[in-house]
Amino acid sequence: MNDPVYHELRDLAARRPLTPAEEARLEAWLTAHPEARADWEQEAALDRLLRELPPAPVSSNFKVLVLQALDAEERAAARAAQAAPWRLSWRNIFSPRVASVGLLLALGVAGAFEYRTYTRTQLARGVRDVSSVVALTGPDVLQDFEAIHELPAAPAKADLDLLAALQ
Repeated sequence: MNDPVYHELRDLAARRPLTPAEEARLEAWLTAHPEARADWEQEAALDRLLRELPPAPVSSNFKVLVLQALDAEERAAARAAQAAPWRLSWRNIFSPRVASVGLLLALGVAGAFEYRTYTRTQLARGVRDVSSVVALTGPDVLQDFEAIHELPAAPAKADLDLLAALQ
């Protein structure tokens, strides 16, 4: 049974006898689900038998055993607290820093390799472009390259007379 109403009533019946309102609710539920009646009756009989059992006897030294167990736990916690502070502080202080430094170092190395690859790619593209121009036209084109390269790059000015004539 996965019905929450059934589980709620089952838990209540296991702890105490049901009230008349709960009995009416149970009967309504069992009427709607007749296949669960046998299961409910078995569970109710088991609950009645368990309630009739006498309470389990407690040993005469139960209190002493509980107090000894508590003392042992306190001593173990105290030992762990004495041994742990330097180790925990070491981990708490340096682990995040080491991780941060490692991450930054990894990013720096990756960035350096990426920049190196980018510059080599750009150089290869430049060589490819120049070699394609030289292959098409011949080396005579590059004879005056230095002189052309030294010319100042002047911005293009609009020819106002030509613009006026075109309009």
